[in-house]
Amino acid sequence: MARIERAWLDAYHAADAPALRAEALAAIPPEKLDGVTFQPHPATRLISSAHPAVTIFAMNRGSGPVNRVDDHPEDGLITRIDDEVTVRLLSSGAAAFFNALLSGECLAAAVAAGLNAHPAFDLSAAIGEMIASGAFSAIELEISNV
Repeated sequence: MARIERAWLDAYHAADAPALRAEALAAIPPEKLDGVTFQPHPATRLISSAHPAVTIFAMNRGSGPVNRVDDHPEDGLITRIDDEVTVRLLSSGAAAFFNALLSGECLAAAVAAGLNAHPAFDLSAAIGEMIASGAFSAIELEISNV
């Protein structure tokens, strides 16, 4: 919980930057997608926990009832769009995907990391989460010397 709270504060106080728009990703020719890398938004943080920390964090911040939580690992993506910090629970394999992208790996390597982490990794959902969360601020295309 403390790591999520700290990441939330860091995201809140991070520098402002525009979030990557879906149109920017859609404008890349399909044959060049494998080699693109993404510039993380300054507010983006990734948290992995051996416990359901994201679920507990959400219950503590919400106004609903506190329910029983089964102990299981969870990964969370902390981002900020404008002045709103969000903590999102990531699906299976998505944490490995985001971790690879945040580490500067190209899209193809990040997809492989997601699939290696979990065979049911859903790339479409992860790309949707990438855009909706504002986790990245720019795309960098690999320049080839042909």
